[in-house]
Amino acid sequence: DIALTTIAGRDAVKVAVLNGSQRIGSVSSTSGSVQVDGPAGALTIDQLTANAASQVNGGGDTRLVSASVNGDLSVKSATGGLRFGDAAPGRVIAASGALSLDAAADIAQQGVLQADALSVKAGAGAVLLAANQVAHLDAVDVAAGGFAFNDAAGFDIRGPINATGQTVDLRSAGAIGQNAAGVITAQRLTGSSVGGADFGASNQVAQIGDFTNTRGLFRLIDNRSLTIDGTVLSTGTVSLASHGGMTFTANGKVVADGAGDAVVLASDGVFTNLRGADAVSATGAASRWLIYTQAFGDPTASTAGNSFNGLDGKSFYGSAYNFSIEAFALAPNAGNRFVYAYQPVLAVTPVSLVVTYNGAIPTVSATVTGLVNGDAAADAWSGAPTVSGVSSKNAGTYALTAGGGLTSDMNYRFSYGVGSLRIDPKTIGGLLTADSKTYDRSTGATGAITLSGVVAGDSVSAAGTYAFADWNAGAGKTVTASGVVLSGGDAGNYLLSPLATAQADIFKKALTGALVASDKTYDGTAAASGSIVLTGVISGDVVTASGAYAFADRNAGSGKTVTASGSTLAGLDAGNYQLGAVGTDLADIFRRQVTVSADDLFKPFGQVDPVLTYRITMGSLATGDTFTGALGRGAGEVPGGYVISRGTLGLSSNYDLTFSGAVFTIERLPTIEQEGSIMMKYVTQSPDFTLDWNPETNLHTQGPACEGEGCPPPTAATDKAQTLAALP
Repeated sequence: DIALTTIAGRDAVKVAVLNGSQRIGSVSSTSGSVQVDGPAGALTIDQLTANAASQVNGGGDTRLVSASVNGDLSVKSATGGLRFGDAAPGRVIAASGALSLDAAADIAQQGVLQADALSVKAGAGAVLLAANQVAHLDAVDVAAGGFAFNDAAGFDIRGPINATGQTVDLRSAGAIGQNAAGVITAQRLTGSSVGGADFGASNQVAQIGDFTNTRGLFRLIDNRSLTIDGTVLSTGTVSLASHGGMTFTANGKVVADGAGDAVVLASDGVFTNLRGADAVSATGAASRWLIYTQAFGDPTASTAGNSFNGLDGKSFYGSAYNFSIEAFALAPNAGNRFVYAYQPVLAVTPVSLVVTYNGAIPTVSATVTGLVNGDAAADAWSGAPTVSGVSSKNAGTYALTAGGGLTSDMNYRFSYGVGSLRIDPKTIGGLLTADSKTYDRSTGATGAITLSGVVAGDSVSAAGTYAFADWNAGAGKTVTASGVVLSGGDAGNYLLSPLATAQADIFKKALTGALVASDKTYDGTAAASGSIVLTGVISGDVVTASGAYAFADRNAGSGKTVTASGSTLAGLDAGNYQLGAVGTDLADIFRRQVTVSADDLFKPFGQVDPVLTYRITMGSLATGDTFTGALGRGAGEVPGGYVISRGTLGLSSNYDLTFSGAVFTIERLPTIEQEGSIMMKYVTQSPDFTLDWNPETNLHTQGPACEGEGCPPPTAATDKAQTLAALP
């Protein structure tokens, strides 16, 4: 623990502290190197001066207040941290060569580091934010605590900076450069620069925080996904490129006011803006920002998952970003742009129409489809598409072809498609008017169709086949139209809607009837028989006529007038006809033939004659007719037979009367009774009659005697035979 004030030598100087802590006031070599190997405790060197490469190897915390080394300088702490300078201003640790810092713990400074190159290794972070003057930053490896470095004049990064999961804070009053080997691996990058900061190696930075650059280009190439979690501000330009996507947090912001392409963000992967509309700004008067995205590893694929969240820019397609040379294949058009390597196609397609004929050529148009990424049509193309293929107003199908000189500020490609126009015929109405007709045993009808809805000036008419529902006569019968066709110069442009039925009459056909009367035999009436022969009946129809026929009177005669009354038609088709007046005819009424036969009659002698009777043996009398007169017989009262004659019996001139006579018999008195003939008992003498006759000569007996009253009369046959035998 004894302080060493001065250790000096001309050639190489080597100091070894075996134990405890040690402070050395000054250690120097005028022409050689200096090597101090410290103890396990703390080591402080106030001044180190050497003319060759030198080393400070501390065991615990090690402080180098000032140094001047003509060559490389290595400062290490095996178990502790490193400190440079002290509270006194103006401390400088200078090495004309490389300055190498290696601490098991952290590294901090109060004095200024001056070296051609600086390499750092720290177990708990290195904060070197004094006005250092280091031309080159070589390998940096911090296990924890991050790495912060500031340079007063500008530096470049020649070796890798490995601060995995930590923040790397690089500041410079000049420009910061980086070669291919100076890859930064860190969770977060922050800092500042003047004149540009170009981190162009394949860095592995997860986030970029606040970084301010004055003038020149701020560039960061990141070989992984990158999150902007602070304000990246450049009074020059900004170029950020990442592989795996790029994300702005709510704190993320990129602002640049350099001329031209002030901000170029190239994301090999999805771009996500969680901040909003001010996440990216190009504030210069003639500046803009460009944001390029592509599907990871595939420039031709779409990044449909991009979220630009209000950034005010337009798309530009077909311009791949070359990450190797950091250039676009095609310079995007003016303005803020979202740039893509793939080039979508806007399909210009005629609008296929189905219209109804209206007498005019339809107006056709085309649609433009295929917009992606929320692009607005007003921004995507200019000009108007044309459509060709229709030049007629008439119904039909027409092929439409799109064309036109469209251009796209967003660099869309165009494809021109085809469509179709179909002009359907117009459906018009029709009113059927049917004509009445006279029955003709057909359903055929006549009529006309009046059209409604025809475009003014068009020539269209309609006709068809008209038919009644059936052919029978009747009023208000339904008429339909079938096979209706339109004709005329414009008929092809129309369709006729189904027609309603109409009504018309089928009048009955008039028939002429001729009466054919039949002769008859007198029957006491004027009734006649006959038939009516019809003229005008259509072939195939079943129609007959009948009526009431009558002679002018009922009396027999020749050529008598017969008339028909109440004539009616009958038959299956009678309802289709009407019968006019039926003329008269002539016929005969023959006399009625009647044969009358007189009845044979008898009476006992001396009795009054019975009424002579007769009967009709052939024919008959008409109802209501009677005989006139009476029969007569031969005169005489003696027993015997007398001829019964026609006498005055007669009929009217309507008859031919044939008479068949008979015999009237006067029978003798019977004598077989013991007490005399019963008949004799009843023979009385009239006042004008004198019974004076000889009974014997007038009596004749035959047959057994019959006693008493009640004897049966002789049979008619017997009586008639007796009578005829007795006739003189």
